[in-house]
Order: sequence, then C-alpha cells, then structure tokens
Amino acid sequence: MENYENPSFAAIDELAAIGWRRPPASAIVDMWQTASDGYELKDSFGQLRSVEAQKIIFKFIVGERHLGRYLVRLEASRWSITIEELGNAFGYVSLLSTGFTRSLARISRWAAEVAWEVVLTAIRHARDARLDSTNARTTQSGRDWRPEDITAAMKKLGLGRTKTGQKKRPTTVHHESRSPEARRAHHASSVKKTLPSQVPTLNRSRGHSQGPKKRSPLRELLK
Repeated sequence: MENYENPSFAAIDELAAIGWRRPPASAIVDMWQTASDGYELKDSFGQLRSVEAQKIIFKFIVGERHLGRYLVRLEASRWSITIEELGNAFGYVSLLSTGFTRSLARISRWAAEVAWEVVLTAIRHARDARLDSTNARTTQSGRDWRPEDITAAMKKLGLGRTKTGQKKRPTTVHHESRSPEARRAHHASSVKKTLPSQVPTLNRSRGHSQGPKKRSPLRELLK
C-alpha cells in the first residue's frame, strides 16, 4: 500500500483482482464512491492500480456520463471495438477524457476504408512524435493520450480531407453590409458583365440613346 494516498483504493484493487470469489461490481463501486469523497473524478480514478478495478469503475462512470454514446458508436462501427480493447490500447484514464474518446468516435467514420490496426499504429506514432518533441515524458499527464494524437494520425492517413476537385463555396456577402465604395465597385462590375444588347449606348453629344431606332407611327402615315 506504499504507493496509495488512501488505503481504501488499495483495498478496492485487491478485491477486484480476486477472481471468481470477487464481490459483485456494485459493492466495488460503492467502496470506490466512498473512498472518492473529496477527490476529483480523474484523481480518484487514477488512484486505482488494478486494470480490473479500473474496468469495473469505468463501466459505471460511462453509464452515468455521455461518454457512453461515443463508445457505442465505436462498438457499432466496422471495427467492433469493445471497451476492454480500448482500455488495453489506451488505458482507462485516457478514455475518461471526453475530447479523446469523442475523437476516437469521429475517426470511426472511416472504419470501412481503413483497418483498426492501421489507425491504432498511426495514433501511437503520433503520440510518440509529440512526446519526442517536448519534455512531456517526464509527467504522467504528458504521457496520457491526447485528442491531437488522433488528429495527427488522421492527417497522416489522409482521413477527413475534402475530395480532390471540390472547391469551397465562396461566402456570400450581403449587399447592405458592404461599404459604399464596395457597392459602387460591385455595381460597376455588374454593368460591365451585362450584354451590349441589353444596355443601349449613350450618345454623349446629343444625350440620346444609340439603341435600335423606333419608327414613328405618324411618319409612317405621311409616307
């Protein structure tokens, strides 16, 4: 128990590791809730050393929080990733991060295009590159998995990019929101684009239009 701040967490780890004689999960959850009084969620969860204890408590937490919908999406994807597999890959402490678990659920959109093993390897490489570029290896929080590890892996695998040839639709600016100078420039460019047949030219010397001449009905009668 030398590495535990609270001996109660050590007792929880021991009970979770018993095996078939282990008490029901609800009893272990009750013990953890009692021991967690005065702790933040991540801190109290981090006190657990046993993977079995973490798995039991994590499943309880997921039922109480919206993390569950992201895990359901991952399990329903082509990868069919279970909580146990995610816990073995990233650790249950990292899965408590909403940002990280949400990013995992987002990358599952491409489950039909790329294998889980390929994605997992890319995420590991991205995390290693992040740790090598900083001194994050010296702290536990720095060694945790981060959402940016998944973002870097997606970029490396080319996931989430816009299809080639698609142009981003330009943002329309409302006419009234433009400055007077911009409105005048827009009007001038619109006039230039109008077909010549639609806008008659002006005879500056007489002040009349040089468009098609209309015959006067009276002149026709006098012929």
